[in-house]
Amino acid sequence: KRDEHAVRGFFGTLLYRRAYRRAIKRLPEKAEAIRMRLSDLSRVEAGARDPSSKTLDIDIVAEPFAKLMEDVMDGPASGEARSRILRAIGYNLGKWIYLIDAADDLEKDRKSGAFNPLKSGAYSPERLGFTLEMCLSEAAKAFELLELHKNEAILRNIIYVGLRLKTGEVLDKYAKIIDSE
Repeated sequence: KRDEHAVRGFFGTLLYRRAYRRAIKRLPEKAEAIRMRLSDLSRVEAGARDPSSKTLDIDIVAEPFAKLMEDVMDGPASGEARSRILRAIGYNLGKWIYLIDAADDLEKDRKSGAFNPLKSGAYSPERLGFTLEMCLSEAAKAFELLELHKNEAILRNIIYVGLRLKTGEVLDKYAKIIDSE
C-alpha cells in the first residue's frame, strides 16, 4: 500500500510540473508576480522568526500572501472596475487563507518547530476571529459588486456559508489550544 502511494505521488508531481510549466508559458507575468510574492512572504516570515523582533504583527506577515491572491484574481480581460473588485476579493481571501491556515496548523507547527505567526499565543481567539471576520466581510462586500452570469449561487454559498463555517470550526480548535496553555 505504501508503494502505491509513492507511485501515485510521483505521477501527481509529474502532472503538476507539466501543468506548472504550461501555466508559466501562458502567463509569464502572473508566474513572475507569484514568484515575487512568495519571495516576499519568505523574507517577512524570516524576519518574524528573528529573536530580536519585538512584536509579530499578523497583518504584516499575512500581507505578502494577501497580495499574491490579489494578483492571482486580477484577470487581463476584466476591465478596470471588475479588476478592482476581483483584486479586493483576492486580497481579503488571501489574508483569510493565510491566517486560517496558521490557526489550523498551530498545534502541528508547535510540535515540528515550523514557523507559525500565531505560535506565541499573543492573539486571542476573539482578536483572530475579528480579523478573519473582517476579511470575509470585505470579500463579501466586493463580491456583491460583481455582475455574475454563472455559478453565482455556488460562489455565494462558499463566501457566506462555507468560509464562515470553516472559520468557526478552526477558531474553536484554536481556542482550545490557546486555553490549554
